[in-house]
Amino acid sequence: MLIDLAEPQFALRLARISDAMADMPTGQNWLSPSEQTRLQAMRHSGRREEFLLGRWLLRTLFARSFGGDPATWPFAEQPQRPPVSVRHSPFGYVSISHGGGFVAAAAAVSPIGVDVESATRRLPAEVFEPLFGRSGMTDLERLQHWVVTEAFLKQQILPAHTDTIRRNALQPAPVNRARVRVQLTDDYIFAIAGAPDVLSAASFAAWPGYGPVGSGQS
Repeated sequence: MLIDLAEPQFALRLARISDAMADMPTGQNWLSPSEQTRLQAMRHSGRREEFLLGRWLLRTLFARSFGGDPATWPFAEQPQRPPVSVRHSPFGYVSISHGGGFVAAAAAVSPIGVDVESATRRLPAEVFEPLFGRSGMTDLERLQHWVVTEAFLKQQILPAHTDTIRRNALQPAPVNRARVRVQLTDDYIFAIAGAPDVLSAASFAAWPGYGPVGSGQS
């Protein structure tokens, strides 16, 4: 596990997809009925695999935080929203992400959003600039900005459309004004968006912060 945090206000796990696959049970009988319905509607095998990995990692997170076997933590689908735990728990909000060979799951007492990408992914300027209305960034800066924005939009339950991206523009911000924290490694870029009591956790002390435009240092 690359990141494995269990705090009173939130829990977070990040793993390589290859490692997560090794821990996931065979079969699909651990999925809830609504999850099985959604899985059956997926035609692409890669998308199905990512769905299963994310849901299993989420279950391991709840089992680690509150006890029991991961398979005993069912989740219900919600239209246009993240799934919700069928069993009662303090964590009423969850977020799942998979990208670039990595999978992440998070849960919290307040809205939360996560996103992960391989650090080697390239987001061409001709794709990035029309969406964000910004130019002159390096490959790494564009990718970091994309991951940070995705996490923030997930926390806000907003679609990644040009208008919502521009209305929710982010920039580097001091910790006390950050709405997103980001970790950059040679392998991946990971971002988590959440409430101040989540983002102020000691585990994120070295992670740069991002906030709405106007919240940065002058």
